[in-house]
Amino acid sequence: MSEVATYGVYVDWNNDGDYGDSNEDVTDDFVSATIARSYSDPLSRVPGVGRCTIVLHNQAQTYSPPLNANALPYRKMKFEMT
Repeated sequence: MSEVATYGVYVDWNNDGDYGDSNEDVTDDFVSATIARSYSDPLSRVPGVGRCTIVLHNQAQTYSPPLNANALPYRKMKFEMT
């Protein structure tokens, strides 16, 4: 039996702290995610700074700030994997 991962990607466009408003679920446009995390050195238990890059399908330029005033940069995001 093989397991299949499912993903959820949400953007808090209006910065109200929740991800339930209309258009905040962008999972349908999800293409890929790259997640990097590390420790400050091999023997340390202190985590280093992590980085996550999420790629969304943007052919319609829905996420392009110059063309969509609601697509402000630096919005909080939530990424789920089950």
